[in-house]
Amino acid sequence: MRKFLGLALVAIIACTVAFAGQDRIIPFENLPKKAQVFVKKYFGDQSISLVKQETEILSKTYEIIFASGDKIEFDGSGLWKEVDCRTELPKGIVPAGIDNYLTRNHPNLLARKIERQRRDRYEVKLTNGLELTLTSGGRVVEVD
Repeated sequence: MRKFLGLALVAIIACTVAFAGQDRIIPFENLPKKAQVFVKKYFGDQSISLVKQETEILSKTYEIIFASGDKIEFDGSGLWKEVDCRTELPKGIVPAGIDNYLTRNHPNLLARKIERQRRDRYEVKLTNGLELTLTSGGRVVEVD
């Protein structure tokens, strides 16, 4: 009995590892609805090159790559994790507090990348390469 349980455990672990980290191309319609709405709202005029689903052991993520080179990454529920644009992020993606801070303190620079982090923090990359970590209210936590 002990050998059987040991073999069963090894088989389960092997299957889990074998299917972890699987990337596959999926149709846009297979994205979570929340992600579909986000893409249509902010990137509706762009041509989609690739929609990819990555399956990890306990989670799924989705990535969209546009013909322009812009990219969006979503979590399993369809909430955006990262938006990376070649030029400027579409208006409305950056939380209002952060947008106000950038307008006041960096008026000649554009936000081109934003990444949602833990505890109400966002990392924003500007067109000059400056990376800021801010709260959604616009308080600077770190400058890189």
